[in-house]
Amino acid sequence: MRGLCLLLLLSAGLAAGGRSAPPEPTVPALEARLGEARLRLVELSRDTGTTLAAPGAIRPGPTGREVHSSLRLSFEILGGQEWLERVRSGQFFLAEDDRGNLVRLESGLYRKTLATGGADADRLTRPYLNLTTSSLDPQARALRWIEGRLVMQGAARPFRHDFRLQADGLPAPLTLHGVEVSLLSARVEAGTLTVQWRARRLNRAASGLLVANNAKTLLRKADGTELHYTHVGHGTSGETNVSAGIDHVTVTDRYSGVDAVPPVITAQGMLNLAALAAEPVRFGFLPLPGAQKGTANASSPAHPLFGREARSSLKLQVTADGRPPGRGILSLQFHPWEWPGRSISGALPWVDLRPDSKGRVHLEHVWPGRYTLRVQWRPAVPRGLAAPILEAQRQQLRVPDDGEVVLPPIDVSRLAEAPPTGEPPPPVPARQPRRGKPEGAHGGTGNGNP
Repeated sequence: MRGLCLLLLLSAGLAAGGRSAPPEPTVPALEARLGEARLRLVELSRDTGTTLAAPGAIRPGPTGREVHSSLRLSFEILGGQEWLERVRSGQFFLAEDDRGNLVRLESGLYRKTLATGGADADRLTRPYLNLTTSSLDPQARALRWIEGRLVMQGAARPFRHDFRLQADGLPAPLTLHGVEVSLLSARVEAGTLTVQWRARRLNRAASGLLVANNAKTLLRKADGTELHYTHVGHGTSGETNVSAGIDHVTVTDRYSGVDAVPPVITAQGMLNLAALAAEPVRFGFLPLPGAQKGTANASSPAHPLFGREARSSLKLQVTADGRPPGRGILSLQFHPWEWPGRSISGALPWVDLRPDSKGRVHLEHVWPGRYTLRVQWRPAVPRGLAAPILEAQRQQLRVPDDGEVVLPPIDVSRLAEAPPTGEPPPPVPARQPRRGKPEGAHGGTGNGNP
């Protein structure tokens, strides 16, 4: 009887056409290596939407609507735990699609707790890098490359300090490598001891940063013998992030079965002692799902710097020691601080351009105002390598109504690597003119690094 049932089920399947369920879509294999560490794509999502164009938008479709795709990529960062603890953020990610469009990607870093078991399971985490954009061409079927930087903290060094409690108040703080470690409070309520201590950078130039995931509190007798109470809670608040201006971490630990505050409270953890550094990252070809065929009126979302009614323009040229700079990508970010008729809410999105063969770009329909201009240059490099991100000194400029602004040339051969802190790069000393030739003989305007 059982054999007959199986035969009937098999016959029904054949009658239905013998079709099997379509395979589940999988994430394309994509990795980038950084020494012994690597970044691996674990999630990809894409949505296509239609958005009404803002009044006066510079690039709406003929119907007055924008059609664009949003894309989200999530990369798992794998490596030794000490190396993973040093990852701070992503920075300056850019891609090129198979239609030749440059795509600016916003980056974000988050951490997941590893379920390893044991008392310290909540202190082991793995970083993930998210890259997102809302301006992908709906017809794009792939990204040819993705590149940017990981911001890394320097190597860590352990520290440990005993706070000996006194009857007349809390003990004095410890200052170590530009970080002040202080005991904030220690109190017992209903048999539960709550201890709080804080590590705070004294200034932005301080070399030390606390690694929050390694912070720990110990309780001791006056002779140094460790006390063992039931640990019922551990947490940290705040985060050390130089580029975001966050400069402190507060550690809170709770213990039960405690009658009185112990005479010695030990704070221990890891301090990153070196300055921030940038690690270039480059991913290769990535096929994309969900491309639309023949999408009508496809366009990028309108950029707030431009408007159909704006009558101003801006010209800029990059050179290399007075000569054309070769192929590369010029990125401009405008931060308006006087913008008639428009609200100011920080820096505008980046404008990424490929200059012509002489290094020139021409922006039209620019809204008038006063701006701080940030300029970056990515020279073309051999395939498979990540381009360095060079940055000029920031400059102030005024764009008049119905006028043209011609900026001094920027000599990319004199630019420094963009600092990972997000601060302006240090000025590059002016070079001495070549013997027998006056200043500016190779460019007509001298060294044009504004």
